[in-house]
Amino acid sequence: MSEEEILTEYKDYILTISINRTKHLNALNQKLYQKLGDIFNSLKNNKDIKVLIIKGEGDKSFIAGTDISEMNNMNQQGAKNLAQSVKIVLDILENLPQVTIACINGYALGGGCELALACDLRIASQKAVIGLPEIDLGIIPGGGGTQRLKRLIGISNTKKMIFSGSKVTAQEAKQLGIINDVFTHDDLNEEVNKFAENIANKPPLALQYAKKAINSQENSFNEDLNKEIEMFSLCFTTEDRITAFNAFLNKTTPKKYKGK
Repeated sequence: MSEEEILTEYKDYILTISINRTKHLNALNQKLYQKLGDIFNSLKNNKDIKVLIIKGEGDKSFIAGTDISEMNNMNQQGAKNLAQSVKIVLDILENLPQVTIACINGYALGGGCELALACDLRIASQKAVIGLPEIDLGIIPGGGGTQRLKRLIGISNTKKMIFSGSKVTAQEAKQLGIINDVFTHDDLNEEVNKFAENIANKPPLALQYAKKAINSQENSFNEDLNKEIEMFSLCFTTEDRITAFNAFLNKTTPKKYKGK
């Protein structure tokens, strides 16, 4: 795999990862998943990165899916190994301390849709097309699509999309609750960067605690509420909370947050 298949750019606490496989509509193969996993792992304790943006190079596709040519000759065990390795990568992505944003400029299908679903937020171009069309290949989503999608849009809508293999527009996806915001194709990158800059200026530990509380999936609603209480109280151990409270009470602009 050429290193150029994944491009990275860092600026002002924001890391942007771009999948650069435009001839294949940025479809992911096993080596790319492994490389992404290595990058995600390296971010777990990186305090210099507060926001991660994932995007696809070119004008047509975010990530069009997982490379079908690689799966063509797989047997049951090979398919299981692939799905398990993808699960590890996307679980790491979902649980990163950073806020993660999928910047969807075009096709987000199959594995590409599943990667986007593992991000905290999904912001799309009007040209975006989202779907899990695996059924038309005689298979089902294997990278968490059946589970993460139903969390967002419910069981009934998830069944409709997956059983039919249907693809939805960005506006339809927003109405369903898959996409957070939709912008014109030309404005997408600017709007995503603007939003990321805003998030990067927030107290980083509070962001992390909020994410842990929201992502909590304990055995009961009450246990999830207790997780929220735990994260809420942890905020009161941070210097950033004192900085923010003092700025609010004194009607001043808060100083730069230290993440402490």
